Amino acid sequence: MKGLQTAITAFSVLAQIAATPAMAVNFDTDLGNIQVHGFATQTVLHSDDNNFFGNSEDTSFEFYEAGLNGLWQLSPNLKLAGQILARDAGATDDGKVRVDYAFLDYNFWRGDSANAGVKLGRLLNPYGMYNDTRDVVHTRPSILLPQSIYFDVNRNLALSSDGASLYYQQEFSNSGLDFEILSVKPRTRDPDLEPAIFFTDNPGGLEGDRSTWFARAIYSYDLDRVRLGLAAGSIDVNYQPAEVDPIESAGFNFKPLLIFGQYNAEKWSLTGEFANRRLELFASILPANVKSVGHSYFLQYDYRLAPAWEAFIRYDDLVWDKSDREGKQFSAATGLPAHSRYAKDWTLGLRWDVSDNFLLRAEFHKVKGTGWLSSLENSNPLATKKDWRLFALSASYRF
Repeated sequence: MKGLQTAITAFSVLAQIAATPAMAVNFDTDLGNIQVHGFATQTVLHSDDNNFFGNSEDTSFEFYEAGLNGLWQLSPNLKLAGQILARDAGATDDGKVRVDYAFLDYNFWRGDSANAGVKLGRLLNPYGMYNDTRDVVHTRPSILLPQSIYFDVNRNLALSSDGASLYYQQEFSNSGLDFEILSVKPRTRDPDLEPAIFFTDNPGGLEGDRSTWFARAIYSYDLDRVRLGLAAGSIDVNYQPAEVDPIESAGFNFKPLLIFGQYNAEKWSLTGEFANRRLELFASILPANVKSVGHSYFLQYDYRLAPAWEAFIRYDDLVWDKSDREGKQFSAATGLPAHSRYAKDWTLGLRWDVSDNFLLRAEFHKVKGTGWLSSLENSNPLATKKDWRLFALSASYRF
């Protein structure tokens, strides 16, 4: 606990000195307007059992994010957007700089109340309500996103993909509709992805297939007082065997279907998402394809205590296989813990906007099950505990 107390003291000091205003870089050139923004977040995690983003049982400082994003408006109908990021998340991310997204957006048709366009490059996956904004703590609903929907241990796969999209936006008198469909190749360079799928680390590697697609429609009413959405996709990933490999061929197909909604009042907001997930795994070492259907959902209530303060309570529920909700059949077949097939998470959180640029957040999780924990950070699954608690504290700065 000494490390946790030190972290709290450090963040308290930062809260007092980091209120210095900062401005985004914005300038005009002969080739159009350029805007550049940046952010950095350091999070401290402490758990009483199990590890999440580092050795959190002994207090982990191994969760930080720092990035730069930019928008270059080349012409009224053409823009270029991108973001580079350095992210460390225990054993699930290594802190190396990578391109989160980088795409060209051409708005080929614009009417009085509607427009349409295409995007090419590394695109943000239109997955659920928060995937587009999950990278910056200021724009996501908590330090840790609801893990039943947004799996942080496989962030690269979920965040963006390489390919093309078509979008359409329509404005009505007091509402609007956004639709986007992507044809892409998914990113598979997540250290925890292969162990999560095959329950072991094999000598080969995973490679995304270009047959992958995503689609999402969002309806908004009365200046986003009400938001309703539907998202779906089909993610195809193949296993590329090594020169010497017991697996000759393998892969998986993942089909998520999401329904989500949000209501915003003056003092409070209510947000919910539900996902149905179909997973089919095939491998030459298996006698037949393995199929499962899982579901997950969360419900979050936010209350604005004061202009700079906000609190929330959330329930988050994950089941990997609806036909084996408590994981007993899975445990009998594999010898792995039954509690690794589900996770039920009650979360309490507090947000303090110290200034326009500086943000402090704290949250407490009471979890039953280990369904979204990394096997890389919990190498002995039999030693994991079914009931555990996690505390997180973060400081974030943006310009």
